[in-house]
Amino acid sequence: MTQPQLAQQFTHVLTRLPQWIRHDLNVKDDLVRLRAEEAVAAMIAASLRPNGANAPGDIA
Repeated sequence: MTQPQLAQQFTHVLTRLPQWIRHDLNVKDDLVRLRAEEAVAAMIAASLRPNGANAPGDIA
C-alpha cells in the first residue's frame, strides 16, 4: 500500500469514529482515554487487513 493510500485509509477510519470515542480521546481520565485509543487502533488495524481476513485472535 502506498503512502497516499495509507493516508486515505486512516482518514476514512477517523471520519467514521463514533462520538463516544471522539469524546473519550479528550478526557483527563487515563483509563478512559486509553480505552478510546485502543478502539481507534483496532479500527485502523481492521481497515488494513484484506477483506475477509481475521485477526490472529479472532474465533471463527
